[in-house]
Amino acid sequence: MAGFSASDAALTGFRIVRERPNVVLIWSAIQFAISLIFGVAKVRFAGPALMNFNAVNAQAHPDPAQVMGVFRQLGPFYLGLLLFSLAFYPVLYATMNRAVLRPDEEGFAYIRLGADELRQLALLLLTFALGFVAYIAVIIVFLVVLAPLGMALGAGSGGATGSNLLVALVGVLLGLAVVGLWIYVWVRLSLASPLTFATQGINLFGSWRLTRGRFWPMFGAYAVALILGLIVMLLTLVISSAVAAAISGGTAGLASMFRPDMSSVTTYMTPARIVSLIIGAVSSALVWPVLLTPAAAIYRSLPGVAGETGATAAATFD
Repeated sequence: MAGFSASDAALTGFRIVRERPNVVLIWSAIQFAISLIFGVAKVRFAGPALMNFNAVNAQAHPDPAQVMGVFRQLGPFYLGLLLFSLAFYPVLYATMNRAVLRPDEEGFAYIRLGADELRQLALLLLTFALGFVAYIAVIIVFLVVLAPLGMALGAGSGGATGSNLLVALVGVLLGLAVVGLWIYVWVRLSLASPLTFATQGINLFGSWRLTRGRFWPMFGAYAVALILGLIVMLLTLVISSAVAAAISGGTAGLASMFRPDMSSVTTYMTPARIVSLIIGAVSSALVWPVLLTPAAAIYRSLPGVAGETGATAAATFD
C-alpha cells in the first residue's frame, strides 16, 4: 500500500506557491540576483572563449586543436560553476525540504546556511560518487557485451550490414534497459534528501526500505510534477521570447538572445536580456517547489517515519 496520495504529493509545490507568495517573491529575487551575477561573470571571465567556442562549433569540420584550446580557456570558468553548484543545490534542497517538513521555520523564505545544508552537500557528493561508479559499470557492460558480439558476428558472417544492425539493436535494447534501471533506482533512492534532512543523519540507502512497494505511485507523482514543471517552463519561454522580441525589435533581435554578443557586459546585458532574466527568475522560483517538494511530501506522509533514525532506516533492504 502506498500510504500517500500521489496526486497530493505531485501538487505540493503549487500549494506552497499559493499559500506563501511572499516566499516565492524572495526566491525570485535571489534567483534574479544569481542570474545577473552569473551573466556578468560569464562575460568577464569567459566571454571571448565562449564566442570562440560558438565560432569553432559552427565550422563543418572543426580543428581538434582549436576545440581543445577553447576547452582549456573555459576550464576555470566551468570549475567555478561546479563549485557554485556544490554550494547552491544543497541549500536549495534543504530549503525545499524545510518548507514541507518544518513549515513553521519560515524565517528568510526557509533559507539557512548550517548543518542541514552541509548534510545535503555530503549526500550530493555521495550520490555523485555512486553515479560515477554506475557510469563506469555501464561502460564496462557495453564493452563486454557489444565488443565480443560484434567480433563474433563479423568473423562468422559475410553480411557486415546485417551484423552491424544486430549489434546496433542489442545496443539499443541495452540502452533502454539501463534507462529503465536508472529510473527505478532513482525513484527508490529519491527519499534520501528528505530522510537526511528529517533525521539529521546522512542517509542515501535508507530510502530503499521506505520506498519498498511504492515505486509506481511515487513514479506517477514525480511524472505529474515533471510534466507540470515543464508546462511552467514552456509558458515562461513563450512569454519571455514574446517580451524579448517586442523589446529588441522582432525576430532579428530575438535571435541575438540565443547568440549574444559577449564581448562586453554592456553588449550582453541588453534590456531584453534583463527582462528575460526577471521572467526566468520567477519561473525558477515556481518550478523549484513543483519539482523538489513531492519527495518531502511523500516522506512526511509515510507511516512510521516520525522519529526514525538513519540507522533504522538503512537497516533493511529488499
